[in-house]
Amino acid sequence: MINFVLVNSEIAQTRELPISAAGRFGFQQYTPLLDAEYLLYGRTHTKVPTEVSVGLDTGSISPIVFVRALLRELSRRDLVSIKILNLGLEHTPDSTAEPEGFDRIECESLNVELHQRRLGVSPNQQDIDKLTGVAHFIANTLSTSWTDNNIIAECVPGGTTSAELLMRINPLLNTLSRDNLSASSSEGEDVPKVKNALVSQLLGDGDHLFQSTSMLYRSKVGHLMDYLQLVLTSTEFLANIPEKTHVTLAGGTQMAAIMLALECTGAAKGMRLYKDIKFKVDTTKWVVDDPRSKAGLVFGVLESMGYQTGRSKTRFDGLKDPRVHKYEEFYTKEGCGLGAVLCLAERHLNPLEIRAAIERELESI
Repeated sequence: MINFVLVNSEIAQTRELPISAAGRFGFQQYTPLLDAEYLLYGRTHTKVPTEVSVGLDTGSISPIVFVRALLRELSRRDLVSIKILNLGLEHTPDSTAEPEGFDRIECESLNVELHQRRLGVSPNQQDIDKLTGVAHFIANTLSTSWTDNNIIAECVPGGTTSAELLMRINPLLNTLSRDNLSASSSEGEDVPKVKNALVSQLLGDGDHLFQSTSMLYRSKVGHLMDYLQLVLTSTEFLANIPEKTHVTLAGGTQMAAIMLALECTGAAKGMRLYKDIKFKVDTTKWVVDDPRSKAGLVFGVLESMGYQTGRSKTRFDGLKDPRVHKYEEFYTKEGCGLGAVLCLAERHLNPLEIRAAIERELESI
């Protein structure tokens, strides 16, 4: 059985700066809500501004559409259970109706809003206690069976920006040039320029030592990290993962950055040696093949350290809907665990079954 956990969160800077292409700028606080409701129901329930949709107004289609299509097919074969966790969202999804297409799916919203998320301001103890509680909660959602695999996915607009920061301050990547370690899913130059300017500003403020994963939030750059990064790099989360657990981090450079942060502090090595916990990072082919970024090199660094990584093989250019071809152009690349779900589907379904499941979902939009 696959235990698929989708974590929805936000980065406050997406309200002020166009650092993400995950939805329309000015309305990206609705993106996690829309993705969660679409996964639950195949449509949205909550009334949102007319400018907002599931990635249909940007010339592309949100990864959640493909994630839902393939998880439904895998669920029908009794291969997967699904949990949706919403961390500190301003707009939480409606989970009161009966989910459609799934027998095993849960949705829960946690109030973890942190009040001191400003540059150079250290968090108070109340905020740290909230993060500790979330770390315990997520660790307890993981399957304790050594035969099961846990996939932790994310929907966090702005995630590549926080990933860029985490990787630039990580000494394990000193051999790589410090620009474009990750690349946003976007056309044009606005998003990369704004993102790089913000990261450069934070890098100039110092206080970036990887002394301990539990210290990352206490640093001056912690306010840019999203809740999922803060939790997964915390000693509280690692200490509460059951022994012999298999954990796949599903995402692009955001998840690679988390894994590299854990390796840099020695926390990941400790989990392997003393608790026999196996970590893996799965992503899409478009993340590692994008010529604008060094993501492929970053994943190569992980592999050189002995970590297993997975990359999907499925192509979208053969699908009927022309909007999905944006993936092959690296406009949209990853999100909501798409890479891990594709890798999972490629192990259990044949290419015709994968295509049929996706085409059915696209026709239902």
